[in-house]
Amino acid sequence: MKTGLPKKQKGAAAIEFALVFVVFFAVLYGVLSYSLPLLLMQSFNNATAEAVRRSVAVDPSLTAATYKSTVE
Repeated sequence: MKTGLPKKQKGAAAIEFALVFVVFFAVLYGVLSYSLPLLLMQSFNNATAEAVRRSVAVDPSLTAATYKSTVE
């Protein structure tokens, strides 16, 4: 009884792995390069919303220096 791959099949696994790896890596790179700008945009929007929320909550009768230190 023979065990292992026939002569015609030797190296086929390496070629299949190489082809699948290239496609997998391309998809992974595309997902990461597309999601990074979205993550940054969401972070900037969140920071802006938080800054506006804090500046609106401050008492308007404060002086400019007190207002600036409170907002920061």
